[in-house]
Amino acid sequence: PVLKFYKLDKAVVSTQSTGGSKGNTETGIIDNPHEDDFRKGQTDKFVFSGMHNVGSIRCIVVKARGDDMWLFTKITVENLGGCQGPVTFHNTAETKMSTDKHEGVSSLKLC
Repeated sequence: PVLKFYKLDKAVVSTQSTGGSKGNTETGIIDNPHEDDFRKGQTDKFVFSGMHNVGSIRCIVVKARGDDMWLFTKITVENLGGCQGPVTFHNTAETKMSTDKHEGVSSLKLC
């Protein structure tokens, strides 16, 4: 299966795990080489091949891997090989992400 992720706003380097009815899978570091990812107000697209099939997507866990604060509005996840359409997870609490505990949290689960 291929998972596709869209992110908004600036970011720290991060990873994401996706949980579904058949288990979990993790993307590894989210980055498009040779591109200026995570620019404020822009939508970024990341495609990960060879991911485990998680079945119906239920939750995501976003993990910060750097101490630059990141505030995202939403993340949309899509299993391109599955029958489920895209699933969007909104950061309605406006939780800031960072490994610096004074700036935000290092891990956030959204369901």
